[in-house]
Amino acid sequence: NKTSFDNVQENVLQAKKSLSDIQLEIASVGQFDALQVLQKKAQADMDSTLNIEEYFWKEKARLNCNLLGDRKSKFFHIYAQIRKKTKLISSLYINNIVVTDRTHLENHIEDHFKNLFNNLVVVQDNGLIEETIPCLVNDSTNDILAMIPTELEIHNVVMNLNSDSAPRPDGFGAFFYQFYWEVIKSNVIKVEFSWSNR
Repeated sequence: NKTSFDNVQENVLQAKKSLSDIQLEIASVGQFDALQVLQKKAQADMDSTLNIEEYFWKEKARLNCNLLGDRKSKFFHIYAQIRKKTKLISSLYINNIVVTDRTHLENHIEDHFKNLFNNLVVVQDNGLIEETIPCLVNDSTNDILAMIPTELEIHNVVMNLNSDSAPRPDGFGAFFYQFYWEVIKSNVIKVEFSWSNR
């Protein structure tokens, strides 16, 4: 990276400073052809360095993902902790009274599910679903949607995957499947057919 692009972050800062300096000069002395040419060149340089910086961070993110996976990512741990804290039941309305005692909450929840799953409840179809939700898929459309995909459809899906996407848990990304398609296509299609038949 340093051999090809030098220091990416410093290049971006320098390009921004050069453009800012030219724009300040234009603001103070006015528009001149020479300054406009310099501004255009500075803008092009900044765009180029920003593109290089974006590519640099994309490559670095992919490298971290390949080497470290999700295990070293603070984001996933923090997200899991936030979800855990927001999903706690701290109080319930029971008989129009707010109950916060943990023992009462546990007993109430346990009793609710015991009654729910131990009673023989006969559910009668009242036709509410048919009245509320219109039927948009007829039998012929449903047959088309449930059809097993053809080899050509599987090929098109694989070739349209984002080749820069992060690899799956097995370590293979979309680029691998696209590049080695002729070698692995029979196995991929066989797996797809087996999943479709389940």
